[in-house]
Formats: sequence, structure tokens, C-alpha cells
Amino acid sequence: MAAPRETGSAQSRSTPFGCVRPCLFVDERTGRRELSRCKATSFDLCPGCAALYQGDAKAITRSGVWQRLEPGGTVTFVTLTAPPMWRTDAPAELRVIHRYHVAYWRARYTKGPARARHLAAQRPRAVCAWCTKHARGKAKLAGRRSRSVAPVIHGPDDPLAGLPVDLDAFDYAAAAEWNWELGDRWSRLMVYLERELGHRPEFLKAREVQRRGLAHLHVLLAGNITEEQLRRAIDRTNESYANPNRGWGHIADLQHLTNDPNSPDGRQVGRISAYIAKYVTKGAPSTVRSTAANPHAKTHFQRLERASQHVAVERAARRPGAPCPNPTCGGELALADADTLRCRTCRCEVRHRLGRYAEHLGIRSQPITKSQHWATEHRESRRHPGRWLPVYGRHCRPKGLTFTALRRNRARYAAATSQRPAIPARWRWIGPSSHPSRHPSRHSDNNPSQPHAPPRDLPDPF
Repeated sequence: MAAPRETGSAQSRSTPFGCVRPCLFVDERTGRRELSRCKATSFDLCPGCAALYQGDAKAITRSGVWQRLEPGGTVTFVTLTAPPMWRTDAPAELRVIHRYHVAYWRARYTKGPARARHLAAQRPRAVCAWCTKHARGKAKLAGRRSRSVAPVIHGPDDPLAGLPVDLDAFDYAAAAEWNWELGDRWSRLMVYLERELGHRPEFLKAREVQRRGLAHLHVLLAGNITEEQLRRAIDRTNESYANPNRGWGHIADLQHLTNDPNSPDGRQVGRISAYIAKYVTKGAPSTVRSTAANPHAKTHFQRLERASQHVAVERAARRPGAPCPNPTCGGELALADADTLRCRTCRCEVRHRLGRYAEHLGIRSQPITKSQHWATEHRESRRHPGRWLPVYGRHCRPKGLTFTALRRNRARYAAATSQRPAIPARWRWIGPSSHPSRHPSRHSDNNPSQPHAPPRDLPDPF
């Protein structure tokens, strides 16, 4: 749900544009103070700013898809997952997860004459055999008939759904390394896919955190890419790693989006765009907090956080020392603890991102990334109203549609429709305002992934 737009002047000064944790800026020339949005990308931090980020992500996704479908092209939608993270010395009977069958719950919320048939076909697959066996065993010990106990089916809100049954059989070190190396794994896949296709396809990928704490990707690739081509590229990527747990898992979904309205895939453009935009504002901390009430799930994520912190500290220790920020000191920074770097000469301390990486389960990538020319920025023609033309930049190449371009267009629209004069200023960031936040976070004051930007000369209405 998008945040309500605030119109009152007093209300806008306290919470600008629906932001619950605004940032304070001061003009170095006149001393005038203004509040600006925090530009958070997660609903846990700021619902208003995250709703804008979600809308921009949906606009970029749909623009790139339709710019390829309207001329008659094809877009391939792929979901890439992680492999099973089991320890090599764990018995086979303990390598079991609490069953969560998506197709069963999808059939429950559908309508039509075939609903009962789909439910009957998917219900046996949705039963969690482990929980059903233990529930009937307890009933038998209590003197009741075991067949009187209904089969256990985990729902979407069940914190146990998708988690390993035996936590000792789960390889947390491999899971933390998999999240940490997600960007390198994607780069390798694109290299081998380019060799397979003969060209590098334009792409847009969104990251989603699974129920077990591992990230998986929803990818839109330009062109008609078959499952065999993608599987060969994935196999070559996995062969480049010595440990099989560091490669890609199976392809969970592969669809080809076309411009044919009569085709089943042709009607999925809006649904897939909304699906991708839905998960860009959901990070690992929200997944951890949603399962904190269950002891089994809480222990699982605590172990994964400790493993992620160990991987982050180990990777930071391998890098050479960074220069000290003190201009009068020529020393180097060394790792002091999980959240601090300390200079070896002047002993000053600097905070770093390792604690944030542990909080996000070792995931360092942005929620959504795209290639440079996935979507092209357009503007309305002055000579022919209603006709939109691509915007060209340097070297006569079309400009890519980015989040910055969308914010700039909103600011221009606000300047053309509002009566607020554009006053040139030199803004300096003071810090978070004293407005109470309804969604506190451990790293809300110094968060590398929440960019703070001063109010521009053109007012930003959103």
C-alpha cells in the first residue's frame, strides 16, 4: 500500500512526503533548514519511501519488458535458486525440510470449476511427512488413534515452512558463503551465457530471500533463451567451483513472455512485474523478524547470522589495510571487532559494514539491478503531442531509464505544477531528524544502502 501524500505545510515539515525518518539538511549560505526523505528501500525502515522505490522498480521492469515485446521480441523470465545446503557427513534421513508446497496454496486461492480438482491433486504433495509422522506418534502414545490426526500442511504464515528439520544437518558456513558470493556467481553465469548465445543479453534481476535464509534471483532476460542453453551455462558455472554447494541450484521457473494476448504467457507481464517489485522492498531482516516467535526458526537464523558474521570478518581480514581518515596520520586501518576498524598509528576508530552484512545474512547485492540499456528513457515530443521519443545522451546513445531519472522527472513535474520557487542553495547533511521512527533499526543512522540526498533546487513532491 502506497504511503499517503501529505499536502499540509506544517505536516510536510514534520514528516515530508510520508517519510517516518526524514533527514535534516542546512543551507550553508543562508542557514535555512529543510527536511528530506530518507530514501529507504525497505518497508521495515520507512513505508513511504519504500513504496516509491517499489513503484519505480515496477515502472523500470514494465518499461524494459514492453519495449521488447511491442516490436515483436521475446523476454525470458527465469528463477534461479540455491542448491541444498546439507552437510556431507549428515545422514540421508535427516536431510529433510518442513514441506511447503506453493502450488497447493495457489490452488486454494483460485476460483473456477477446476479448483476442487487442483486441490485434490496438490494436497498429497503439500503434506509435511515429518510433522505428520511426529503428530501421529504423539497421538499413539496418548492412547488415541493415529489415523484420527489430520495431516500437517504448513501454510504461508507458518515460520517452520521451508526450514530444515535437523539444524545440525544444515551447512551454515556454506550458506553464508553462498550469500556472500552471489554477485560473483552471477557475473560468472553471464560470462558463460554470453559464450553460449554469442552476445550478452540485457537483463533485470531482483533478489528475494527464501524462507531458509538463502537468496534466489528472479531474472528477466531479453531474447528467447531456451532451458537447454541456460542449463549448459549453469553447469559450466558450477564446474568452475570446487565445492558443489557454491554453484547454482535447479531452475525453479522459466517462462517466455510474448506480445500475443491469446497466449497464456502473454498475459503474465503485469503479474510478473508486480511480483518482482513486491520483493525488492523485502530484505533479510524482515524475514528474520517474521520467524522470531518460533524457537526452531529463531535458532536457525541465529546460527546463520553468526556464520555470516564469520565470513564477513574473514573476507575483511584478507584485504590490505585502508588509509586512516585522519589527514595528519599516515597509518592504516585494521580490523578491531565485528563493527569497528582501528588505526594502527593514532588508534582512531571507524565503523564499517561488517555488522550490517551479518544482519542481512551475508547478502551484499542491491535489491534490484539491471544492465545499462534494459529500459530506455523517453520524453514526449514537442511537435507531436502524445508521441514519445527516446532521450539520447553522450555518443548519441539512448539514455537508460534509472531510479535517478525517475526522481529527476518527478522533480521537474513538481517545479512545473507547484508555486514553490526554486531557490539555489548549498546543502549540507546534518543527520536524522528528531522525528520518532516507527520502524527503528540497528543501523538506521549510518546505513550504507539507504542513500541520503539533500533537497534539490527543484522541489521533490514525493
